[in-house]
Amino acid sequence: ATLGRAIRARLAAQRQLREREQRLALALEASGDEIWECDFAANTMIRFTPHIELRIPNTTEPLPLDRLRTIVHPEDTNTFDTAMREVLKGVRDQMRATYRLALAGGGWIWVQSYGRVVERNAEGRVRRIAGVSRDVSEIMAQDEALQRINQDLERRVESRTRDFQIANEHLRRTLDDLRNA
Repeated sequence: ATLGRAIRARLAAQRQLREREQRLALALEASGDEIWECDFAANTMIRFTPHIELRIPNTTEPLPLDRLRTIVHPEDTNTFDTAMREVLKGVRDQMRATYRLALAGGGWIWVQSYGRVVERNAEGRVRRIAGVSRDVSEIMAQDEALQRINQDLERRVESRTRDFQIANEHLRRTLDDLRNA
């Protein structure tokens, strides 16, 4: 009877664990976030939920870490490198960066990546970082549109200010002419 209860308890615990894993998998799928891990000892990266079709294999198999860097937009490599370097040098335990990655079909996608050190070696050096990446292309496009609108508005204000200054100068001259007359 005791063995039977232990077996039933173990089966119930396994069922609960499977249900939790399924809920987690559904939540991750619904979020659209991509989960990744960088293993610096093996110099590899694993994409656990590759939602984004990047110009690197869309697989959950380990990829050489340098492959990721080759698809970072040239203007964003400094941002990417700095974020990773700060974690590797121990300046930070967390990595956060927004940068563009090359898409498989061409073009670029803006991603925001958050990572955290999850393992260190015996000397205290970072061995693994785990994190998520999210597509923020729409947010970045809206931000760029807002910047363009602000720049256009500033140009209009400057133009109207000049027009008013010219009109005021013209009125001042006209008043001076009237006074002189």
